[in-house]
Amino acid sequence: MNRDEIEYFKKSFMTKTIHLVINAFIFLAIYLLSKTTFQFIYLFEWTARRYYFFIWIIVIIFIIREYFKSAYIVTLTNIFALFFGHFFGQYIRNIRMKQIVPGIDPEIAYQLSRNDGWWIWIVLVLLSIIIGYYIGRKNDYID
Repeated sequence: MNRDEIEYFKKSFMTKTIHLVINAFIFLAIYLLSKTTFQFIYLFEWTARRYYFFIWIIVIIFIIREYFKSAYIVTLTNIFALFFGHFFGQYIRNIRMKQIVPGIDPEIAYQLSRNDGWWIWIVLVLLSIIIGYYIGRKNDYID
């Protein structure tokens, strides 16, 4: 290996490390907030308990492939989707709760009372992964 290749690998390694640390800090911060401040909010607690379905592994893969924009898209969409999923899920739940009347079948009452914010969260995160991958691939062809 010549000197230019060694410099390129050093620079690439440092760049990847910086992006990895920033994304890891964001995931860790939202995880700690979910376990402390937001522990009584269903969607935050639910996703933190499941380690965000390991979407951070996809972020690591994006960083290794040097799809830095894609990694940030997924990381920031995770935060947005948590809040949006919580509030929109609660909004939908409140509308459905009005349909519960005395004497309704318990199974139907349960279905109407559950919070489906996690569906909103997962759809937004999956969309961000697809969009992030597309943006990363697009940048591959530009370079």
